[in-house]
Amino acid sequence: MRVEPITEVDMIQKADSSAELRQEEVYRNNGVSFGMRLKRFFRHFAARQLMLLCIIAIKIAGLLGRRKRQLLPGQGCEIMLTGRFDSDNWIRAHLGPLAGSLECSRIWMVSSNPVPPIPKVEAIYPPKWLSKIIGAALSRLLTFLWAAMRKRPHFVGGFHLMYNGIAASIAGHLAGARCVYFCIGGTEVDNGG
Repeated sequence: MRVEPITEVDMIQKADSSAELRQEEVYRNNGVSFGMRLKRFFRHFAARQLMLLCIIAIKIAGLLGRRKRQLLPGQGCEIMLTGRFDSDNWIRAHLGPLAGSLECSRIWMVSSNPVPPIPKVEAIYPPKWLSKIIGAALSRLLTFLWAAMRKRPHFVGGFHLMYNGIAASIAGHLAGARCVYFCIGGTEVDNGG
């Protein structure tokens, strides 16, 4: 009779499988209350309705908006961006390479925070009275929409999808500009880190 030794890997696998079984058993016994299910349903429903509202607003802006502004050869493009940032280095790291491009003639940055001096970058700030009435974020987005309609850049963009990217899509369709958004983040690491 041959007996195989139990290795450390076998012990870990058995412990993991028994822990999973215990977790499933606890979940089955406790379950999720009806109230919690109802809260989840309404949160998901509200999020879906908000996204549907954004899609409808973008479609309407596309129907009402101007034609796209043409990019002529040899003419640098004009870019208008918006976003919230708390660090001068962060904004320099994103606007510096764009401003350094030969294809870029001007960048307008709509912000409620001071924009550091960067060549070819002009800051646009919302009026202080508007910020006091409706808050910094909403006043910045309304100023972004107004400035995009008035200056008609080739590209409009926002840092992060919610709310700046959606606002950039609406403003771009209305102003006849191409829309971009900056998705910023690093690599995902398991178990934190």
